[in-house]
Amino acid sequence: MLQRSRRMHALTAALREARDRFPVWLNVWLAIGHAYTAYWLLEPARPTAFATLALPLSWAAAYYATLPREDRPSGATLAALALGAPVVALLWWLPACLADAGGGGDALRASFEILAPIWGLALAWHCLRHRGRAGLLTFFGLGFAYGLVLETSGISLGYFSESGYAVYVPFTPTPLSSVVGWCTIFYPSVYVAESIAARLAAGRRVVVPALLVTGVALGTDLHFDPVATALEMWTWHETLAPAWLGVPLVNFTSWFSALFAVSLVYFSVTTREWTPRGRRAAALLSVPVALALSAALNLLLIGLLEGFDGPSWRIFLAA
Repeated sequence: MLQRSRRMHALTAALREARDRFPVWLNVWLAIGHAYTAYWLLEPARPTAFATLALPLSWAAAYYATLPREDRPSGATLAALALGAPVVALLWWLPACLADAGGGGDALRASFEILAPIWGLALAWHCLRHRGRAGLLTFFGLGFAYGLVLETSGISLGYFSESGYAVYVPFTPTPLSSVVGWCTIFYPSVYVAESIAARLAAGRRVVVPALLVTGVALGTDLHFDPVATALEMWTWHETLAPAWLGVPLVNFTSWFSALFAVSLVYFSVTTREWTPRGRRAAALLSVPVALALSAALNLLLIGLLEGFDGPSWRIFLAA
């Protein structure tokens, strides 16, 4: 009886920990699910996805390693969550696997369109609970607008295309699920990075937390994008040569530039004392400022890495 009570207590503690730090654990579950997809649903299988799991999982480990001792869960709770993570990932991945049944990724694309808003709503609930309406507006309002412009720009310029989806943002060539994906990356990345930055005594600065956000997001993308590209969830311009597991370099310079730019703006605003009017003005200006900074940084990076007459610049100039 006592042993059963202890097991129930450990399970309750693990569920509470997953609820309270949901952004961390959602990233873990999704990363494991991507590895399942790469190994069992791609032809040929891509076992490298289990190696790249180390990228997003290392940030989850860094998050817990840098938590203050009094905020850190017990070893038994963490062990239960870590051992249960592959099972949790399997619970949402298995229905998509069974629905696909060799369908060439169409069923997986449809599953993503259903699941992405669900993940987004779950994260929005966590954000509202922990950061209030201001946080919800920042990450799921302004973040949605930022992601929409970025995604639509990439498609319109011709870097990639996203066809075969059921639901697109009205008057754009951009799937709704892809835009929601920006929110589900940005909020967990900030959540993890802020905690680490605070432990590093860099919480009131701007550049260090912004680089940490970018690192967390890139760790996720370096693991996820090769799987998504192989599934043809998006198709890259034929002149862009693969640089990392089938994904062209411009994808990662774009991610770095976009996340670093928006994080710089975010931390520049949140580390200052503003009047209510100043905060409203900063919110209105944050998206265009971040977009301009992101575009300039990305063009500079691809020019330096590929050459200013390289494929990415040629696509840009042609557009």
